[in-house]
Amino acid sequence: MDKNTFQAITDLHAQRNEWESTRIEVEIDAVDDEYTTKDNGEANGGVLDEDSTGTTATTNDESGLHKKKTMLVNLVDYIGKAPTKKPRESQKGQKMYLSHFNENTERYRDEVLLPYIQKACRSDGFSVIAKGFDGSRNQQLRIMCQRGRKFQKNDQTNGSGAKKKRQTSSQRPKQESHICKFSFNLHFDPDRKQWFFWELGPGCSKHNGHCRLESSEIKVSIKSLSDDDKNLATNLFDIYASTDCIRALLEKETGQLFTQHQVRHLRTEHQNTTFGPSEGLPNQSPADRLLYKLQNDPSVSMVYLTAGFDSQLLTVNKQRQSKKPAAPVAPPRPIVECFQHSTSSGTLNVTTMDPSTLVDDTSSAEKFANDVRVALRITGTTKILLAVAWTTDDARILLSRYPEATVTDVTMGTNAEKRPLMLLVGKTAENETFTATWAFLPSQCRWTFQWFFETAHPILHGLKTISRNRANATDGDSN
Repeated sequence: MDKNTFQAITDLHAQRNEWESTRIEVEIDAVDDEYTTKDNGEANGGVLDEDSTGTTATTNDESGLHKKKTMLVNLVDYIGKAPTKKPRESQKGQKMYLSHFNENTERYRDEVLLPYIQKACRSDGFSVIAKGFDGSRNQQLRIMCQRGRKFQKNDQTNGSGAKKKRQTSSQRPKQESHICKFSFNLHFDPDRKQWFFWELGPGCSKHNGHCRLESSEIKVSIKSLSDDDKNLATNLFDIYASTDCIRALLEKETGQLFTQHQVRHLRTEHQNTTFGPSEGLPNQSPADRLLYKLQNDPSVSMVYLTAGFDSQLLTVNKQRQSKKPAAPVAPPRPIVECFQHSTSSGTLNVTTMDPSTLVDDTSSAEKFANDVRVALRITGTTKILLAVAWTTDDARILLSRYPEATVTDVTMGTNAEKRPLMLLVGKTAENETFTATWAFLPSQCRWTFQWFFETAHPILHGLKTISRNRANATDGDSN
């Protein structure tokens, strides 16, 4: 099939997918005596729809206690009813005030008003987005179909000049003829401080270029989550539940479809809020967040090993290239430091270690630090987290009571950086196991175990407790 034939079929398919919205229910205030609830039977000289309902809310104003009536209306009946494309205010009829929407801030529009309209539109088989807010005299928020904007190509490039790949898919059309024309406006009344739409408002209630979907198939914005659902997701993030598990649970609780990218974005926002000051969030690494969490836990004491590089060197760029091969330059030698942090006492002790003491037959701390520095293109004085070990006050007390027999093993596949997680486990007199020490190691080389048993473990639990140990079982690895 050639390109022209494929384009003709695509255009024909888009033309067939023309349909009109049938019902978008929103709740409005009953206006004057003409707009009555279902209890009174008639509205605007005609009977309300059978599924329209009326509610009565009690509010206070300056005149005293009074009753405020609300009603459900079909927003489609008011879209595109204006006599002209740009009608005057006198041609727009009455103002239909949305109930319970009385703020006009960017956050309120994004997190409260727009999700309410999106929920109403999903029941009709499509989703909407906000095109933008006009803060002039009109105080107008433009609402349009999600496919009302054309797909934009990714022109961003990486360091080598190649175009970056899109991380997510897009539902926007690629051609002008496929752009959906559905749109309407919401306005904010600054005197009454309430959102409204016109009885004879401009806009278009017809869709084109896409078909009607089931409400469960429509991807929704993560901002539409209620506070209770966000708290549920936050609790799952804290226990390190998987993205698929959280996504399935949110779908079951809300009946809405969320993508993995949206859940990962919500997890990242939670991590940035929880694990660091707001001014440094965008540049924080997983190592920064881990250290921040451990340092701010009052029951945790930890020891971590870092490697830093002294960058007090001057680089001179020459215009002429020498024909002789350049002499190999030895990689800079890292400065290995061991940090001892006790949260209960609030002290932080730093000890500079000789990298030559952390060496085995196959690798060393110095070699590992240089390899990471080259692989991640780290420059300047940025420090690299080599290893970190920690324990809690309860775990330290248990190990001091039952130090005679312990088991040490390494578990893989527990973190995104693929670091080995080392666990030191003890057993109580009632044959109940407990974890006494946790440690993220750079590898399973001998020098990492040497650092753990000779440096980290004695600092965390003390030489007196360790001297009472009679047996430590391992998996028999040669390292």
